Amino acid sequence: QYVKDVVSELQIGTNQNDARVAVAQFSSDFLVESHLDDGTSKDVIKKAVDEMPFSAGRTCMAKAIYNVRDVFNNAKESAQKILVILTDGDPNCGGNVSDQIGKAVSEGIDIWAVGVGPGISVDSLEKLTRNEDKVLKVTNFENLVTVVRATSTMICDEAAGHIETPKWTLPPLQFKDWEPDPSEKLKHCEGDCDDDDEC
Repeated sequence: QYVKDVVSELQIGTNQNDARVAVAQFSSDFLVESHLDDGTSKDVIKKAVDEMPFSAGRTCMAKAIYNVRDVFNNAKESAQKILVILTDGDPNCGGNVSDQIGKAVSEGIDIWAVGVGPGISVDSLEKLTRNEDKVLKVTNFENLVTVVRATSTMICDEAAGHIETPKWTLPPLQFKDWEPDPSEKLKHCEGDCDDDDEC
């Protein structure tokens, strides 16, 4: 649900300033569920997420980053490349993580990390991003909803895109009195807005 909620907030499409999204999952194996070429439609991306099979196994982070670098080969030459790693465990297989991070960074890939639960340490997350400001951490998967806006905002800030109205459902016991502000139809990051109807 977290991935779909983040996608809901991004400006996805085929225009010059629109984002394209690829979705992959990793454990012992690496599977691309939606390629960048397919990631111009929110419905297509969300359908790919809904149809993802659960992949159990170890946390082969280096192998995953190696394969993600290949996914980014289909990005537009001028595109801002942003990788958001969602993980609940410290790397424990798949090669040298630091080497793959270095290669990804040298190829212009900006890495952010979202850690879930006690199985992943903040130290490991910071090694992935090389910047503590690019790390988000929650106690369990149910609380991922609390960092949806933070995730979409950081992507938006990096890529100078737009964030749309929140569409996620918050946990009733934890945020039962919270509702999105109806006056905030659209939040803008840095960058120009070409559509007067959206400004």
